[in-house]
Amino acid sequence: MLVRGDMRLPAWFAAGVAFGEMRKVKVACVQGGQRWASDIDEAPGGFPVHVSAPVELGAGNELAVGLSVARDLSEDVLAYLKASALPVGRFIAIAASPAPSRTAIRDAAGAMGWALAVRQVVSEQVSATGARRIHLFLSGPAGGALLLGHVWNRIPSTQLYEDLNPGYAPAFLIPG
Repeated sequence: MLVRGDMRLPAWFAAGVAFGEMRKVKVACVQGGQRWASDIDEAPGGFPVHVSAPVELGAGNELAVGLSVARDLSEDVLAYLKASALPVGRFIAIAASPAPSRTAIRDAAGAMGWALAVRQVVSEQVSATGARRIHLFLSGPAGGALLLGHVWNRIPSTQLYEDLNPGYAPAFLIPG
């Protein structure tokens, strides 16, 4: 299924979830003139991500995750979390390695590798914390958000956030 349109990152992610891999649907989009799809011909290799040390906020038992591919959004998200009344106990930042940039993910294989690496880290954090809800903040390419949503399986309910620059607003709540 080709997904296209003018959408913000939470909508791309939600489209990936709606057409998730567990539904036996394949998704694709055009990113930078290339076809980024869940049915890539080559198996995705491990995409290098950097996981920051967890920041313990102690405000509850939910987990906040900042995904920094295009730019580092950690400071903005932490400021938002500290100013909000969200019941978030821990924040983790997952960044493209070696550093976030507009070209950190170059192709479909990289995007699938990134999506699988992020899902693995989030799954491990959920196991470690017992979190029942994820608060997800995204900075990256639309195709990456689509493919991450596509593989977002066996993860608790996820609240996506829209970047208002400055600040954030809740966008979509994805049931777990």
